[in-house]
Amino acid sequence: MFEFEVRLDPVQRPEFDHEESTSTDQLESIPALTKMLVLAHHIQREVDQVEATDYAEIARQIGVSRARVAQIVRLTRLAPKIQEVILNEPDRIAMLRERTIRQIDIAADESAQLRHFTRLLNESRKTGY
Repeated sequence: MFEFEVRLDPVQRPEFDHEESTSTDQLESIPALTKMLVLAHHIQREVDQVEATDYAEIARQIGVSRARVAQIVRLTRLAPKIQEVILNEPDRIAMLRERTIRQIDIAADESAQLRHFTRLLNESRKTGY
């Protein structure tokens, strides 16, 4: 498991800080989807703790649109088992992209989300996307 500290700065995009013992090669091997889920939880925590007032403020801070922030934070609404796979099984999700994961209906129950996720994993292995 990897730990990140993400700081939101009104002038710059967030930087991922990591423990000194983590090499650059290890960080580069972390799937983008995993990094996005970590960022999503950090953004949501900032809003929940009233460190930031809303997604629009965070969007301004990190230099993306409010819609993009909403897309990222949406990852926190995936079933816990899906999030666990994203965070802990980099080889299994290496071929998945965030855009693909957005196909999962976050309003669906956990078992429906898991079935869809499993189908996406299987398709990504076949197609490489």
